[in-house]
Amino acid sequence: MYRILVVCTGNTCRSPLASILLEEAFRRKGLAEQVVVDSAGIFAARGQSISSGAMQSLDKRGLEEAAKRHRSKPVEHHELSLVDLILVMTREHKLLSLRTRRIRLTKCIRFVNT
Repeated sequence: MYRILVVCTGNTCRSPLASILLEEAFRRKGLAEQVVVDSAGIFAARGQSISSGAMQSLDKRGLEEAAKRHRSKPVEHHELSLVDLILVMTREHKLLSLRTRRIRLTKCIRFVNT
């Protein structure tokens, strides 16, 4: 099982949107049983719903049920050691992840160019 964690700041917009889209892409390719995608936030509060903008975007793609199930969560140190790849939204997310979580540089890459 290959594990991917998508990280942003609050885990209500970018990272859940990206993780749900990735999960759907893997499902369409027949890889849902081989790849697990999750999301978390560097400064996330636990239990918040996905943002309305992300919900609208996912609704247009028929993924509103996955969006409704999402609840925000902070990045957990133990979780980082269990994933194979960490996708971050900004350079700052990468630096914070590397500095505070002591993860390998090769495990953490920037997902979007900001």
